[in-house]
Amino acid sequence: MLYDMNLTRVTLPKGEFLTVKADICNSWKKVRELKRLLKQFGIASESEASLRAQQAYIINDNINAQWLPLVYKDEDGGTIIKRTPWVSVKSLEDKVFQQLDGLNSLNYLKWNDAIPQDEIWRKIGGDKGGGNFKQVFQIGNVEHPNSPHNTIVTTIFQVDGSLHNLKVGLHCCLWCNITKEGMKIPLKERGRSENRTLEKLQNFNHMFVQIGAKLSEAKNFYNVIADALFNIPIDQVCPPGVHLSLGLYLKHFASFENQCHLLDVKMAKTLHHPTPESSKDFPSTTAAYTKARQLEEEANSLDEEANILIEHITNIQEEDQAQIYHSTIKQHLEERDKVVSNKYTVVR
Repeated sequence: MLYDMNLTRVTLPKGEFLTVKADICNSWKKVRELKRLLKQFGIASESEASLRAQQAYIINDNINAQWLPLVYKDEDGGTIIKRTPWVSVKSLEDKVFQQLDGLNSLNYLKWNDAIPQDEIWRKIGGDKGGGNFKQVFQIGNVEHPNSPHNTIVTTIFQVDGSLHNLKVGLHCCLWCNITKEGMKIPLKERGRSENRTLEKLQNFNHMFVQIGAKLSEAKNFYNVIADALFNIPIDQVCPPGVHLSLGLYLKHFASFENQCHLLDVKMAKTLHHPTPESSKDFPSTTAAYTKARQLEEEANSLDEEANILIEHITNIQEEDQAQIYHSTIKQHLEERDKVVSNKYTVVR
């Protein structure tokens, strides 16, 4: 391709090769081999010293990697403690300021009607997926704050659903003190529950610790069994809208799919082995299904007859006879459309 463009040498922009190294998780040995290979095709890149300097600047001595004992489920349903690799930044504050400096140097920082001119908004989040837990942050003062390019991972470690510090109890809502049972009651009937605050969380946790931190008593302290990870006011914690929507959709879809499957099994059994008892279960559904199938066969037959007439009309020379064929074809197609319409009416 380079020769077709009359180019004999191309130099990769600064930083691109380091991105390639990170994306494909190459060692420095593999990087050297790749650089030599690209050089044979006229593609030059930065020196290894330059790449290492860029890497050192990005890391900025702010990476902490260690092995931690975490709790996992075993095959028998019990729990085991396993040494697990854990990587995180040493200082979240330093990483945030480094990101802000980079955005500011590129004039990417922006303010709007929602963000005051004297404020920088930072969003902290977490996600469990692919066998890993990831803690991230995003700077809100950019054009696309939710972009993957604006999402900086600050902690990552392997985890499963049995992590000992992730517990669910009677009071499962972060924003208020409602119970699981209370959630089942319509809002108009139960009214709003008392809101949680950082101060209330701290007080309940202090009382929970005073009684010996017994998990069996957690429900009496609104399930506040640990200190808050971040000193962030509750009203600034965003509900995970995407996860909630997907969860609700999946629940309803699975329920709908299961009911359709059960209906399909019943109908198949009734149609192939009809009995007076089985027909009584859903006679209207069975009749509609049978009628729809008959109408579909009738529509296919009319469609086939119309296609045969269309093939014959090309060989007709006399105009009067051709008009008769045209009229017959039109009649078949109109009748076909009526049959199809009746079929959909029956199905509905």
